Amino acid sequence: MSGATAVLNTFFDQYGISISTTQDTLPATVKLDAIWQRLSPTSPNDLSDTKAFGSWLIDEWSKYPKAWIKASDIQAVILGRALTATSNNAEEGVAEPNGIILYNLELFERSNNPEDYYRGLIHHEFDHEIEFGIRLSPDRPDGDWSAFNPTGFAYGKTSDVSAHPRQSFVTPYAETTIGEDKAEAYSYMFVNSRSKQLSQWVQADPGLAGKVTYYKAFIKNQVPIMDDAYFAAINP
Repeated sequence: MSGATAVLNTFFDQYGISISTTQDTLPATVKLDAIWQRLSPTSPNDLSDTKAFGSWLIDEWSKYPKAWIKASDIQAVILGRALTATSNNAEEGVAEPNGIILYNLELFERSNNPEDYYRGLIHHEFDHEIEFGIRLSPDRPDGDWSAFNPTGFAYGKTSDVSAHPRQSFVTPYAETTIGEDKAEAYSYMFVNSRSKQLSQWVQADPGLAGKVTYYKAFIKNQVPIMDDAYFAAINP
């Protein structure tokens, strides 16, 4: 485990961000609303999961310019198990308003095909921190974004279709709240396999195309080098 965590520490040190697995590297003053368990330094499963997920985490975060990571105001990333939010529901990941992201490797083990999903989750939780850092809350009302939703749509009720369930949405989970809608769309903009699917959907979905254009403009406004050429380069 020490070798895997050393690689992660080296990567996150360049951003001044703590990465925590088996060791308590977080400041004592940090209060977490989520409940979780640390990984075991002697567990073969924890080691293999940390290596796999850690490689995807580094791969996906490496797409971000340092200025974009700074805009998120993330302070720490935690890999753990038995993660639950205040609702007591098991969570694959949780973004805390104080700049801490937690990922649940216990649920990671149960997935039949975790790579695409967890690569997307990495960006999904990062986007929540962006929204916390820049707009104070992922669920802050945003009339410009909501204008791209179908007439009469209200967040809360989800569709049964697993992907692109209706016009303007990439997943059913995106239909639950505006914050989840943004985070799901954001993940499709950054994961290579998802971006290819997204590029097909937007050709026949003006609402979704509007959301993507809107969010890319929002990102570029924060970090100008993250323009159309940047997105073309990260997902060729």
